[in-house]
Order: sequence, then structure tokens, then C-alpha cells
Amino acid sequence: MIRKLLNVLLACIFISLPAFAESQIEINYEEFTLDNGLRLIVHEDNKAPIVAINLWYHVGSKNEVKGKTGFAHLFEHLMFNGSENYNDEYFKPFERVGATNMNGTTYFDRTNYFENVPNTALDMALWMESDRMGHMLGAITQERLDEQRGVVKNEKRQGDNQPYGMAEYHILEGIFPSSHPYSWSTIGSMEDLDAASLDDVHAWFKKYYGPNNAVITIAGDVKPSVVFEKVQKYFGDIPAAPPTEKMLDWSVRLDTDKREIIKDNVPQIRLYKAWGGPAFRNLDSDFLQLADIILTSGKTSRLYNRLVYKDQIATNVSSYQFAGDIGGFYYIETTVQPNGDPEAIKIAIEEELSRFLEDGPTKAELKRAKVKLKSSFIRGLEKVGGFGGKSDILAQNTVYTGNPGHYIKSLNALDNATPKKILETAKTWLKQGSYNLEIHPIQSYDVITGGADRSKLPETTEFPKAKFIDFEQTTLPNGLKLTVAHQPSVPVVNFNLLLDAGFAADQFSEPGTSSLAMAMLDEGTTKLSALEISDTAANIGAIISASAGIDSSTVSLSALKENIDNSLKLYADIILNPSFPNNELERLRKQRLAQIQQEKNQPFGIALRILPRLLYGEDHAYSLPLTGSGTEASVRNITQDSLIKFHQDWFKPNNASMIVVGDTTMQEIKPKLEKYFKNWSAGSLQQKNILPVENQKKETIYLIDRPGAQQSIVLAANIAPSPSASDELAVESMNEVIGGSFTSRINMNLREDKGWAYGARTLILQTKEQRPFIAYAPVQTDKTAESIIEIKRELMEYLANNPVTEEELNKVKDNTTLSLPGRWETIRAISNDLSEIITYDLADDYWDQYSNNVRNLTRERLIDAAASTIKPEHLIWVIVGDRSKIEDSISVLSTQDIKILDRNGQEITLP
Repeated sequence: MIRKLLNVLLACIFISLPAFAESQIEINYEEFTLDNGLRLIVHEDNKAPIVAINLWYHVGSKNEVKGKTGFAHLFEHLMFNGSENYNDEYFKPFERVGATNMNGTTYFDRTNYFENVPNTALDMALWMESDRMGHMLGAITQERLDEQRGVVKNEKRQGDNQPYGMAEYHILEGIFPSSHPYSWSTIGSMEDLDAASLDDVHAWFKKYYGPNNAVITIAGDVKPSVVFEKVQKYFGDIPAAPPTEKMLDWSVRLDTDKREIIKDNVPQIRLYKAWGGPAFRNLDSDFLQLADIILTSGKTSRLYNRLVYKDQIATNVSSYQFAGDIGGFYYIETTVQPNGDPEAIKIAIEEELSRFLEDGPTKAELKRAKVKLKSSFIRGLEKVGGFGGKSDILAQNTVYTGNPGHYIKSLNALDNATPKKILETAKTWLKQGSYNLEIHPIQSYDVITGGADRSKLPETTEFPKAKFIDFEQTTLPNGLKLTVAHQPSVPVVNFNLLLDAGFAADQFSEPGTSSLAMAMLDEGTTKLSALEISDTAANIGAIISASAGIDSSTVSLSALKENIDNSLKLYADIILNPSFPNNELERLRKQRLAQIQQEKNQPFGIALRILPRLLYGEDHAYSLPLTGSGTEASVRNITQDSLIKFHQDWFKPNNASMIVVGDTTMQEIKPKLEKYFKNWSAGSLQQKNILPVENQKKETIYLIDRPGAQQSIVLAANIAPSPSASDELAVESMNEVIGGSFTSRINMNLREDKGWAYGARTLILQTKEQRPFIAYAPVQTDKTAESIIEIKRELMEYLANNPVTEEELNKVKDNTTLSLPGRWETIRAISNDLSEIITYDLADDYWDQYSNNVRNLTRERLIDAAASTIKPEHLIWVIVGDRSKIEDSISVLSTQDIKILDRNGQEITLP
């Protein structure tokens, strides 16, 4: 037995940022290795009574061979279908204990499975994870293989069906030689998925899913010694797998440039410039991150500033870096302005890269990049599980380098990086050839005797109690309502200004005004230009964003505690003094018009633009596209005066609430807010007119043609009562049963039972007044009509002969209430739930009473809620797909009217 204790103090890393050191942020962990080779990493975090389990197998698409691609990902899906001793859907026992952040992912080098559970449910979670590691083969049948093969193929169709969905395949093939294991996508090919056999599945499991090829990290409110005993109990009797071959490095750098042009159903030309990159363990991957931020991240970055801001020849610049087991890659992605010149962009990119590779970064650029990476890392440490949480960091570093604490080397390297070092790294990886795409990765073992009882699943009988955070409320002299919650888990303070505006306020102006006004808040004030705002925020580690929803608009700030005054000064300036400069308006107008074109090209985007008008009629405040972007005509009509008027009408302290959550108190923050918002005066308010509407008198199908589509989007909707006129907890719970969760009826039907869709759901949009109930599924083209029938049948039976059962109700109760301890782990989550209290005028103790109120739900209340919410005979169906392939089969559904619409929602008269 190997056991070692490593205490990692991050304070020693942030030498140049002493405030981080003062906060005593640390990741402590203990490491164990079982006799069968399983590595265990345990981190204790007593912030919340939850525990994160993160199990990484060192196997991914890199371990596949030509002709059998997509196998690693297909097997990940099979792992959720039951094991020999629990032969049922894997999610079910976890839903009963309120598990959160539960999923599995596959990439080139690893497959990981993770979940957060109450700390009292750790035995159950370990039993389940160990049962599918050690007792899986007997549960994998041909039927399940065929079922999940269909699900994965639909997932592939769903990805391929998106605009630019084929880019990944070409980029990987363009960078890597065909024999390289990174040259094919993790999703694989349809032909290879069809060829996968049951024998292949068994061989894959035996070769790669042994304990000696895995790392399990456990983080949360637990004791390492107790965790070790439990892991030993549940995993210790699983035999090791035979040793596998390990490739150490196959980094790729192209000798010459390669160019390729492909055509796809897209509204704008997109350019990709890609290079081979370093492996994860190579510190060059960290230096390349800094170079990437300097080149592409933020308005003052070299490429964004040149292409989007100054020259305005692109609507967006972004990038992606992957650093894996044996190498990596990096690419820059640029979307050309509609009707723009891609050659001009290529010239500009080459000029900026040449200048960067000649002179390197400035000290100011490097400082800003370091702050961005470090502040992102700090924020990630708030979570014990999920993507980027502490268990994820420890597992990733263990799998890729063998050392859970390897990230310390990375952080030290970032801290000590100089402009000279960044230039050297950029020249190493970015100066040689690139791929350019245009769319126009013997130790003996033993086992213990005995082990866990596999005859039954450990029952979780005790659960931690959930209590919402204490908060204080007051009203400032100018009428601004203030809510403050003290959460000192990390040295960060989040501010969220809620304004009663949103898309519904566009009834007094051009559609899209609310959304565009919020997008332009940080594009200039009476004191600062857009670039000065971006640069100031980057230098103090502040993240400021503004957005609009259906009923409300928000302006948010995430500030480092050490820079809170400077952050608030900038935040207040953006809120109080936006100038909406004409040059920035014209730039964003072009981007917004391009966004609308993108929406009209994306299957879901088309549906979400057209559906509201079909439900609410032409002149209703909720009839605008759900994206909030407006129309081409309305966006062209928006002026600087329009935006100034929107700000004058709706940005008033007596029309707003400020929510503050983080490392501060009411006593500390109230004087600061009074100081920075002292000149903000109350005023008269406009009253939004949101009239009630009736559901359509009869069921109607609207078909929108998308030639060549590999899937159809099936969407059905009707008007449901407002939250204030509903038994809201019953409505939410009713929706969970029919389509709101993975194990809901509609998803289990279309995805698991029939394999027609990657996922199918129902939802109820949150609005203050009447809101849509929506059922939707992206389905394979040849099952479009059948999917309409199945969705309709599920809804009808739910209201008639097959209403919610006691078992379904109890499952929803358990999952809803027992997940509460982990619900409020982060500052953002707390702020979101405080926003619900304010937006929907809920009682201050709403979340403290939430669990009891859910437990008191009855079948009768859910049945009544379903009857008031779901109206099958009045459904509006929006189908987006290849009309030539689906119209005939839909036409036989004679009970519904069928109308053909174009992508603007205008009816096409049939000959």
C-alpha cells in the first residue's frame, strides 16, 4: 500500500498578487494507491455537506484504431445503462438522493464520470461506480448496444447538423497525419459505429476499464481516511486489467502551410488557422495560453482589436487550445462580415502574427493575460466538482502527468513568464507551417479477499439538511433595493443589478432595442472609450457583463476583493453614463445583423424566432423572437437616440434591485454603493402592457424547409398560465415527470426506447405573465412524423389514462429537495436564487421553506397542474427539416392543419 500526503498551498504561487496569498487558498489532498493499481486522491472541503466523485479512465479515442472510431464515446454511453448488480438506468438512484453535476465525457485521452452527492450518499455512489468498473460485462447486451449506438448516431447528427459542424473533422485531419490517433474525432464515423460488435465492447472493457488504468478523485465534506476505507471496500476486490501500451509523445508541427476550402449551409465565411501544439505536461502549453489571450481574448487583444474593432472586417474572433497526452493543437477562428472579403482578413491575421512573432508581447499585455488566467483559476476553486472544480483539476493532472499537483508547476510557470519566454514559445509552435480551412492522443497486481456486498445497493438513509444563506435587505435613499449575502468562500464579490425591462420593453421602441442597449453598455461612457473600459477591467480582474431576458435586464460584476473599489467605480460608470457612441453602434449593428442571419440558419434558432408570434400574435410584448435580437429591419432602424431613450426610461434606481453576494457584508458594501451611485436619481416609470391571450383554437403544424438537414427539429407549444396564476411548485414538478429530466417520459421514449433522438425535453419558460409550455426534440429525419405522434401521445396520456404516479412524484420530490445542499455551492448560484425571490416577489424564507413545500405536493396537485398547463388540442407545432423528405409523412397526420413557412415566418402559398 502506497500512501502519501501532499499539502499544496497556492499562496506561494501568487507572488505578484499578495492578496491571493492573504486569502490562504489551498488544495490539500491525500493520495492512496490500492493493491490493484487504482489511484485515489482525496481533498477535504467542509464548505457544504456534499462530496464530488470524479473517476477518470486513461482511455479515449486515441486508443481506437482506424475502422473502429467512436468506440470510446459509445462505451461511455453504455456505462449509464446498468451493471450486473444494478441492471437499470444509472441515473435513478442518484436522482433519489439529489445528485447534481452528474455526467460523463470522452475525449482523445480520457473518459471521465462524475457526480456530486450529499456526503451521506457516498457509499451508494461508490457502490455504483465500482459496480460498473468491476461488474459490467454481464449487463451489456446486443439490445443495449444497438440502443446506445442509435443515441450516439443521433448525437453525431445533431453536431454535424449545426452550421460549421464539419470543421472539426477537417481540422484534425489537416493537422495530424492519418496514422496519428488525434486525426479522427471522438464522435467517430457512422460506418465505424455501425460496425461495432458486442465482442468489441467486451474486449474494450477488459483492456481499458481496469482499476490500474483509472484515477478516482473525491472532494468535499469527507475525511480522507474514511474515504480510503470505503474505496478499499468497494473497489479493492476488482482485478487489474492487463498492462496496456502507452505512447509518450507524438507532437506535430507542420513543415509547410496547407489550405482547404469546403462548402456548407452557412450564412458567413469562417476561417480557421491551426497548428500542432505541445502536450499537457509540456510547460509550453501554459505559455501558449498566455500568447492566445494576448492574440484573441478581449477587445484589446491583437486580433480582435484589429479585425472586429478597428477594421470591422470580421464579426468575431475566437480560439481553441487542446493540450493532451501525446501532443495538442491550437487554432484561431474568424467569422467574416456578411459579404466581406476573406482575403483582407487573411492578410490582417498574417500581419498581426508576424508583428507578434517579431516583437513579442508588451509587459502590459502579459500582465493582463496573467490576471485573466489566475482570476479564472481562483474562481474555479470555489467548486469541489463539475468541470473546472477541484476534483477535476486533481484528476486531470494525475491522468496527464502522473502528479496531482502538477498544476503548481503550471501556475509557477505562468507567474514567472516573461515577454521573452512567450515570444520563444510562439516562435516554436506558431512560426512553422499551419493548416488553413475556409468554410466558402510489468508491475504485478493483487486483489483483496472479500470486498463489498454486491447483492444489494447501499441505501442512503440520512441526508444533510439544506439551509439557504442568510441575507440582509435595505433600500438606498434613491430607491434602489439592496440585498446582501455574505459568502467568503473565495475573495470574490458578485454584483447583479436587476432592471424591470427586458425584451418586453421593446413594445415602446424597435424590436431588439433592449438587447442591443445592454450589449452596448460597455462600449463607451462619457469618460471612457470601449477599449479603455476593456483594458481597465482586464487590469483589475473584473468581469462586467450586461444582458436582457424576456422581462428583465441585468448588469453584472464579478470583482476580486482586493480591487473592489476600482471595480465598483468602473461598474457604476458603465451603468450611469453609457454614451452609446455611433461608431460602436454601427459595429455592433453589423454583428447583430450577422447574428440574425446565423439564427435563421440554425434549426433551433429558426424555431425560436418564429414560435412566439405564432403563440402570442403580432403585437404582443412576448411575440418577439425569443433570442431578443429583433429583426433585420428593426435593427437597421435603431439609432443612438433610441438607445439613450431606452436608458433614460428604464435605468432608474426605483426600477431596480442590486444583489451582492460574496466576501463582503452590508455594513461594508452599502457605503460604497451609496458613494458610487449617489448621482443616480429616481424617476417616473413606464408600465409594460402584457395583455392575456387565448390559445390557438385548433392544432396546427408549421413546416419550415431546411434543405439537406440531417435532422428535423420537432417543437410543440401552447400558452400556459403565468406563475402568479399557477400552483408553481406543482407545475415545475409536473414538468419534470413529463419531459424536464433525463429519466422523464418523453426523453426515455424518444432517446432510450426508440433511439430516434439524442435528447427530448419539455420546458416552461419563466415569464411574469402567460408563458409557453414547450416540448421539443431534434430527431432523425425519417422519424419526424413518428416523433410528432409519440410526443402527442405522451402528452394526451399524461392528462388522461396515465397521469403522474406516486413513484414518479416521490422521485421528483427526492431529487428536488435532496439536491439543495449542493445547489448553493457557488456565489453565482446564490445570486441566481436571490434574483428569483426578487423577480417573482417571493417570500424571504422561500428557499428555507422550499423543501417542506415540495414534500407536501400531492398527485392531485400535479394532475391539476398538468391540466392547466398542457393543451394538446391547441398545440402549435414548428418543424424545421428537409421538406422534401418529411412533408409527405407529416401530411398524413390529417387531424392538424399544415402550413409552410419561410425562415422569416411568412406563409408560403402552395401551388
